[in-house]
Amino acid sequence: VTQFEISTAEYADVTAHKLLSTLCRYDCPEYITSNVPPDLMYPFLPEGLSLLMELVFDDDFKSGLLINVMEATNFGAFSRTEKMLLSENIKYEESKISELPNEEKLTEILFHVIVLRRVQKYRDAFKILESINEQFLNDSTTPQRLLFLLEKCFCQKLIQLEESGNLIDYSEQRDNTKQPISIIDILNETMEISQTKLETDKNTIKELVFDIQTLIIEEYIQLKQNKMVYKQLRELVYIGNPIFKTQFWLQIAKLKLSENNINEFISCLAVVDYAILNHDNVLQICDYYLLSAKAYFYEYNYDDFVDCREKNDKLLTETLFKNDYSSSTASIFQYKTMITTWYDEYEVLCINFANEIRVKTSNNLQYNELSEKLIREAFRTVDWRITRGYVTEEFILANLFELQIKTVKIPEDCAYLTFKINGLYKKGKIDCIILASGFNDLVRTGLDLDEDDLLTRLAPVLKDVDKEHKFEQNIDQIKSENPVIYKDFLAPVESVLKDCSILNLKIVSDNDLYRKVLGMKTKQLSKKDLIIPPEHCYIQYSSCTLKTAGTIYCYVILSRHNVKFTLIDLKKHNLQVNKFLENITFMAEGFKEEQNENSISESDMNEALDKCKTLRREFFKILFEPIMVHLEQIKCIKIIAEEELLYIPYSSLLTSDIAEEYLIDSFEISFVLSASFDQTYQMNSPNNESNISCKLEVFTTETVHSDFKKKDDSQEEDDLDYPLTAIIKKLEDGKLPFTGHAKASKQEVEIFLESRINSRPCIFHYAGHTFYDEQQLASNYALSGCMILEYENGNNCVDTILYSNQIANYDLRNIHLAVLNSCSTFKGSSLTKSGHLGLARGFIIAGVSTVVATLIDLDTNVSLEFANIFYKHLQEGLTISHSFTRTIRDLKKMDDYRSPDSWGPFILFGSGFKTLNIVDDS
Repeated sequence: VTQFEISTAEYADVTAHKLLSTLCRYDCPEYITSNVPPDLMYPFLPEGLSLLMELVFDDDFKSGLLINVMEATNFGAFSRTEKMLLSENIKYEESKISELPNEEKLTEILFHVIVLRRVQKYRDAFKILESINEQFLNDSTTPQRLLFLLEKCFCQKLIQLEESGNLIDYSEQRDNTKQPISIIDILNETMEISQTKLETDKNTIKELVFDIQTLIIEEYIQLKQNKMVYKQLRELVYIGNPIFKTQFWLQIAKLKLSENNINEFISCLAVVDYAILNHDNVLQICDYYLLSAKAYFYEYNYDDFVDCREKNDKLLTETLFKNDYSSSTASIFQYKTMITTWYDEYEVLCINFANEIRVKTSNNLQYNELSEKLIREAFRTVDWRITRGYVTEEFILANLFELQIKTVKIPEDCAYLTFKINGLYKKGKIDCIILASGFNDLVRTGLDLDEDDLLTRLAPVLKDVDKEHKFEQNIDQIKSENPVIYKDFLAPVESVLKDCSILNLKIVSDNDLYRKVLGMKTKQLSKKDLIIPPEHCYIQYSSCTLKTAGTIYCYVILSRHNVKFTLIDLKKHNLQVNKFLENITFMAEGFKEEQNENSISESDMNEALDKCKTLRREFFKILFEPIMVHLEQIKCIKIIAEEELLYIPYSSLLTSDIAEEYLIDSFEISFVLSASFDQTYQMNSPNNESNISCKLEVFTTETVHSDFKKKDDSQEEDDLDYPLTAIIKKLEDGKLPFTGHAKASKQEVEIFLESRINSRPCIFHYAGHTFYDEQQLASNYALSGCMILEYENGNNCVDTILYSNQIANYDLRNIHLAVLNSCSTFKGSSLTKSGHLGLARGFIIAGVSTVVATLIDLDTNVSLEFANIFYKHLQEGLTISHSFTRTIRDLKKMDDYRSPDSWGPFILFGSGFKTLNIVDDS
C-alpha cells in the first residue's frame, strides 16, 4: 500500500512531526495536535490570512460578498461573479470612495482590489494599489497595511504568470525605468510588520507569520533557490496544526521531488492527503493529484497513475471547465497559465512512463502492451487538453446536443424531462428540457435553486435510465402523489406537453440525460473503435515540451488501439527553439508585414522568397519525414496542432528537394478542433445529415472608413485589380445560386446573424476587409479580430466594425460553413493550446461547425478565384474537405496562382466530412 493512501489523522500527525524534525534540523517548531479543522470565516485561505481578513472587514455585508466571490471564483464562475456584482451595483468608483472617512476608504479600496483579483482583473487591481501606496504607508491601520502588501504580492505573481505564458506582450506599456520590488522583499516587509506592529491575539500573529513564511518558501522553490528554502525552514518557530497546512506540505513535496528524495516526497503527500479534499480548493487539489501521479510513476503503478489523471480531469470538468465560457478572459488566463501546465505534465509523465517500461522490459509482451497503452493515455491527455479549451461554449454544446438527440428513439407520445440550472454555475434559474420524438424544447420554470436543493426536491420522482426507454410516469399521477413537485416543476411545462400530445414521461437527472440517454450511442461506438475511414488518420502535434526541451510530441492516430508516437527533437536538425519559432513567425507574418512592400528591392524580395521555400522544405523534414512510414496508405489527414505550430502552412510544405511537390499534392488536409470533437460530430451524424441543402449568402463591401485605409495601406481598394464587390459578378457568371449582399453594413450583417435561429441551413461567405489584432475591450471574451463593413456617410469608424466577441454571442448553428475570404482570419492576437483566439474562433464558438479561413494576408486577387472554384466543387457533390483540396490543387495549375504564397494561406478548420448542396430560395 502506498504510504500516502493511509489518510488517518494519527498517521498524518506522526508523519508531519518526523518531517519537521528533518526539515528544521535543530528546533522543531511549536505545533498543535488535533484532528479538528480550524473554523475559518473565509474559505480556501490558510488560517492566518483568513484571520487577517476578519480584522480588516468587520462589515457583515462586505464579508458576505467576499465569501460569495471567493466561493464562485474558486469553482471558475468568473462571469457569474461579475453579473452578481453588477446586480449589487458593486464597482470601483474612485470619486465616491474618496469621500469616505479615511479608515473606511482604505477598507473599501481593499475590498475592490480583492474582488478584481479574484475575477482575474489583477492588472486593474495592481494599478489601484500602486496609485494609493502613500496612503497605505501613512494612514492605514496595521491590518490594512498588511493586507495591502499581500494583495500587491498576489497581483504581481499573477502578472508574472501571465507574462511568462506570453498571453500579451506588455513590455511597451511597462515603465522600464522602475525596477519592480521583488515579491520576496514585500513578503519580508509584511512578516516584519506582523511580528512587530500587529496588535491582536498571539495565535493570529503566529498563524499569519507562518502563512507569510509559506509564501516566501513557495517563491524560493519557484526560483529554484533551495538553500534559501532551508534557511526559511530553520527560522520556523510555529506551524500550528501541521495536518491542516496543506499548502505548506504541497510546497515541501515539490522541494523533495526536485531533490529526488522520493521517500520524503511521498511522506509529504501522506500529510496532505488527510485534509486536502475537505478544503475544496480546486487549484490545490489539482496540484495534489498531479504530485500523486508522479509518486505512482516512481512506483510503476499504472492503474493509480491513470486514476489520478482522470480524477484531475473530472474535478476540472465539474468546476473550472463547467462554470464559465471557455473563451472568457478569466478562463483563458487560467487555461493557459495553470490548467494546460497540469495536462502538459501528465502527458510528459505518460511518455516517460512508457519509455521506462519499454527500456527495462523490452522482451516482455505484457509490458510492451502496457507501454503502448501509456502512449494512448498520453494522446488522450493531449486530446482532453485541447477539447477542454472549447467544451463549455454554449452553442458548441448545443450543436452536439442537436446531433445526439437524433440518435435516441423515443415512442411518439413519450418524453424525457430533466431540470437543470440555467447557465454554467451550480446555482441559478431552473429550466426544464423536454426531449421527445421529433422535437425538443426548453421551458423556464421560474424556480431559483442550487444543485443540491434541486436534486433533493426532485428525488421522489427521479427515475433511472434503462436501455429500453420505458416511460411509466404521467402528470396526473405526479400531481396526485407529489402535489408540491407538480406545482413547482411540472405545472410550468404542462401546456407544452399537452400541445405536443405527450402522455407518458420519465423524469431523469440532467447528468443521466447527457450521459445515459444522449451519450449512449457515442459511448457504444467509441468502445468499439474510433470512426476513422480507411486511408484517413489524425495527426496530433503537441507543444508540451517545445519551449522547455526543444521537442515536439507527434501522434499519428490510425484507430483507437493504433496510435503511433514519434518524438521530434529539434537538436537533430541543428535548431534551437528560438530559431525554430522565429522561422514559424517569418512564415506566419510574411515579408510584407516587416517592411513597406514598395520599398523592398528585387534582390530582397527574391531572398525572402528563397527563404520561404527553404523553410517549407525544412518544416516538412522536421514534422513529416519522421512519420511518413505511418502514412504510406493514407490519403486524408486531419491535423490538430497547438500554439505556434498552428501558424505553419502545412498544405504548402515541400515534400521533395527536386520537384515542386507539396503536401497538398499527396494528402487531403484539414484542421479539426480536436479528435474528440470530430469523432462526436461523426458518431452522431446520421447518414442523411451529412448531405445538407444550403443557401449561399455572400457579403462584401465597397467603401471602408478612411481610418482603416490609414491603418493598412496594403488593403486599399486601389491595390486590387477589381473591387471586392466583383465576387458578386464572378459567382453570377458561374451561374451559382446565391444571395449577394454588396455594400454590406454592420447593421445588415447583424440582422442576418441574429435571424439564423430556426432559419434554413446556409453558407456564410465574407469577402471584405478584416484585422486580426483589433479587440473589443468591453467584453468578457478574450477574442481579437473583426470584420470591417460598409462605410455610410455620417458613420463613425466604430459603427462599421463587427468584432469576434460580438459574433461569438450569436446562435449560428444553422450556418454549416463560414468562408472568411479575407486576410489573416484564422489568426488572433494571442493563442492557446486550443488554438487561435481570432475571427474564425468567434464563428466556431457561435456554433458554426466548419470554417474556411486564412493564415496570413492573401495574395491580391486569389480570394476571388478560390471562391469560384470551391463552390463549383461543392456543387459537384464533393464533401467540404474534398472540395477544399481540389480547389487548392486547381489554383496550383493556374499560372497566376502557381506560387504557394497564393494558395498556401487557405486552411479548412472543422467538420469537413459534410456534403453541402447549394440551392436557391425555392
